[in-house]
Amino acid sequence: MKDLLQIVHELGHMSSAEADDALETFSEPCGLAQTKFKKLFANFDRTDQNLVFYSKILAGDGKQAALWKVVRMVLTLSHGQASVESGFSINKELLTENMEEETIVAQRIVFDAVRLSDMDVTKMTSRRK
Repeated sequence: MKDLLQIVHELGHMSSAEADDALETFSEPCGLAQTKFKKLFANFDRTDQNLVFYSKILAGDGKQAALWKVVRMVLTLSHGQASVESGFSINKELLTENMEEETIVAQRIVFDAVRLSDMDVTKMTSRRK
């Protein structure tokens, strides 16, 4: 934890006072995992978002403000190339022989829009008169 805080400080994401506060208060929520937060940890589901889970423990607690700042930074870091690799897989499924670049781009725009809006394209109806 100390090394992480040093890096965060050196990168200018928090002051040395904030890093010291985060390090000082780090052990408190860890110690409360078996008492105050026992039920929260027992009901933790791996599919839950970690940011939401830890916000229930740290957010709103003034003493934990610096630690909460570090946790938010860590949990919003990229987790690798999964999204990029997923994009390649999607593009591969869209490709057909002799497809023009503009067609590929257009299909990908439509695919991403449908996915992000949670549309069920199997239940769409035509509005033609």
